[in-house]
Amino acid sequence: MELKKYTDKPRRALIAFPTDVMGGAERVSYMLALTALRSDDYDEVVCFVLSRGNSGTLAELAAHPKCKLIYANARSEKYGLFALAKVCWQSNYSLAFSSFTHLNAALSFFKKVGILKSSRLVTRESTMIFERDLGFKGALVKKLYYLYGGQDSIVCQTERMESSLNLHTHGKLQAKTVTIPNPVNPLPMVEEPPADPFLHIPRGIKRIAWCGRLSKVKSPHRAIETIAALHALGRHDIHLIMIGDGPLRTELTALIEMMELEAFVSILGYQDNPMILMAACDVGLVTSDVEGFPNVILEMLASGTQGVVTTNCAGGLDEIPGVSVAAENSCRALAEAINQVLSVENATPNLSEFLSERAPQRFYERILGR
Repeated sequence: MELKKYTDKPRRALIAFPTDVMGGAERVSYMLALTALRSDDYDEVVCFVLSRGNSGTLAELAAHPKCKLIYANARSEKYGLFALAKVCWQSNYSLAFSSFTHLNAALSFFKKVGILKSSRLVTRESTMIFERDLGFKGALVKKLYYLYGGQDSIVCQTERMESSLNLHTHGKLQAKTVTIPNPVNPLPMVEEPPADPFLHIPRGIKRIAWCGRLSKVKSPHRAIETIAALHALGRHDIHLIMIGDGPLRTELTALIEMMELEAFVSILGYQDNPMILMAACDVGLVTSDVEGFPNVILEMLASGTQGVVTTNCAGGLDEIPGVSVAAENSCRALAEAINQVLSVENATPNLSEFLSERAPQRFYERILGR
């Protein structure tokens, strides 16, 4: 079906964020916005943030002369949708993009009823929503897919995610779904990591990076228990660096103390640029049960780690150079895989070709259907 064109000047793109707290999906939206700003495709790129106020993480976007950064400053994301509807109504857009289910549903509905006037609406699935246990909110979140259909393209991160979406929506969206791999900056970080977080770790100790929100869906307790499993294998020359914050921090701190692992685990909290810390680690670790695609794996590899060990939480992981998928989602299996990666000297994988295919510019071009 031919896309309806909105040709009024200036040429605008709309990128919608739920907040400016940088998680995996927010980083993808950020990279897309920055690439759009650097292109010649738009005269203005509107970056709209629903709630929580300005924490400064979008400063690089805001500094660009073509960027119009709008904060709704709503007390919650649902109240921010009214401000988003106003922004959609006031201007015509060549491209609109979002990467969270509730935003995707809202923009799809807005386009269906004529509030959003955009030549191309592309939404990205941030996780395999139908495979996750979302508790009492799960049924409500899944009903948001009834509002889907106004998109011109629905981006899935892996073929496994696309299959799951089409299965649970009974093929109604199949004509619009497409698999586009996640972007990542292909250049490794070269900045020196902050000294203080690592002063207490003796030289010669292998550092294991874990990065994500300290919440149930990321299974951070499994990372801590994997350190105990490594000890059981006779490996004590390791230290777990946990980058991130969240509701389980107090519980995880208590677990570390109960397992007497204080000398082997450090929780560093939220970091604006976690790749700087990843660059100082030897191996990455991912412990989730289900992910859309853990983009943190690509960030760990791009930062120069020796490799990444992960649970089988998403599709296509075994096709990535430098990634070891554990035989099962157990601490023992993760520990054995880490031990194997660390046992190989100078084994940093050659990722130049793989990462170049996942450069932000390639992702941007695929979003535009080029």
